[in-house]
Amino acid sequence: MSHLRDLQLAFGEYLFAPENGAPITNAIVSDENGDADSRMALYGDSYVLRLIESLSVDFPGVHALLGDHAFDVMCREYIAVHPSEHPSIRWFGRHLVEFLNNTSPYSEQEILIEMVAFEWAKNQVFDAPDSNVVAIDELAAVNPEDWGDMHFEFVPAMRKILLHNNVTLLWNAVNGEEESLPDLERSEHSVQWLVWRKSMDPNWRSLEVDESFALQYCQDGMRFGELCERLCEWVDEEHAPMRAVTFLKTWIDSEIVSRIEVNAA
Repeated sequence: MSHLRDLQLAFGEYLFAPENGAPITNAIVSDENGDADSRMALYGDSYVLRLIESLSVDFPGVHALLGDHAFDVMCREYIAVHPSEHPSIRWFGRHLVEFLNNTSPYSEQEILIEMVAFEWAKNQVFDAPDSNVVAIDELAAVNPEDWGDMHFEFVPAMRKILLHNNVTLLWNAVNGEEESLPDLERSEHSVQWLVWRKSMDPNWRSLEVDESFALQYCQDGMRFGELCERLCEWVDEEHAPMRAVTFLKTWIDSEIVSRIEVNAA
């Protein structure tokens, strides 16, 4: 094993599966200060600890819910099933929701799975690419006669998640460094939350049922006039247009609308 590439591949093989006795140890010098296995173990341990550190940074709420020891155990189980595959450690936690859903005893802990989903959504919107955002003046510039034919595009820095538990309250307590976490609370019906980035900061808020549907309709390309008609499922015909306008202004103020187009049906 004399070529640099061979050494690099063998080193990576050892980090991913040190228990298999990768041939890299044959290229390591042993002396009175340490043998090849113990010297490689230093790198192997450091690699795993770095991945665990990355998960603790990305998922502080999960860390708080599990505690130090259980979090360490969970991370090592995750690493064994989903070793790092991306050049950037930033994406290492992308399979954690799937892992918890499919692994006992975590699959029985809904609060844990929802915390992972929330924290990963926050991370995604933080790293999402920049895009244009519509200002309220652009909406005002649209001819009133054309409002019914408006449809919208939205920024990539936006996610929607369903939560039963008071995950966001728990997360605020963890990151506010409060001495104790609030009691766990679960609602009978799930609530949809919007997670998005405004300027450089992740934001989140719960959505009323009609706003949740309205936002999805608009993401699917529904024209504003059609949206007003659909909102009659929740409010009367007289108030539906104003309800739709209120949603639209809120979305624009939140900087999640990236484009307004006017296309006749």
